[in-house]
Amino acid sequence: MAMISLVIPFFYGTLNTVVLEFPSEVWDYVGEYFEATDARRNNRGHCFMFCNVRNAIGALALIALEVGKVAINGQSWSSSNHIKHALKDSVPDPVTYVVTD
Repeated sequence: MAMISLVIPFFYGTLNTVVLEFPSEVWDYVGEYFEATDARRNNRGHCFMFCNVRNAIGALALIALEVGKVAINGQSWSSSNHIKHALKDSVPDPVTYVVTD
């Protein structure tokens, strides 16, 4: 639960976070933040930014951000649905996760 305290208000309106911890680093280190875009209009705002919090908390973890209409609709989703949308098929399952709405 310590990861939740790192989520600060980013002022994106409705904001959901998907906190993912992995057994190994499954991303290329490109800095503290990296973006993911989806050309499909209905998916815009869904896990559009990932925050690499490894240096802040000492765990191999990412925080994915969901905003706007996707975040509002996502408040009725199961946690596993959020995880499915945050990860590509080639990424291993996280060892633990927390989803906030």
